[in-house]
Amino acid sequence: MDAAAIEEHLAGLEGVRMSTDGGRATWRVGGRLVARLEDTETLVVRCLSADRERFVAEDPDAFYVTPAVEAHDKVLVHLPKVDDDAVRRALTAAWERQKH
Repeated sequence: MDAAAIEEHLAGLEGVRMSTDGGRATWRVGGRLVARLEDTETLVVRCLSADRERFVAEDPDAFYVTPAVEAHDKVLVHLPKVDDDAVRRALTAAWERQKH
């Protein structure tokens, strides 16, 4: 999945707005982070700890955690290795969490 496909999916979710943060594409709902494109291969997605554990367990080559994101309820996504449907599920879960 590339940035255009990520943008297309998130644009279909109510209230999501795209901006840039330090030159990186960032999507928010109600001012709260949903996802941020770190580089062409890495997406940061906000998620609950239980969701993060499930994503990593289901596809550890695509979803991973570093110490920098672990304490902040986020998961990293290696875009070249991830199934597009899995990214969509993670993004939709992030939106569900952040829209309230």
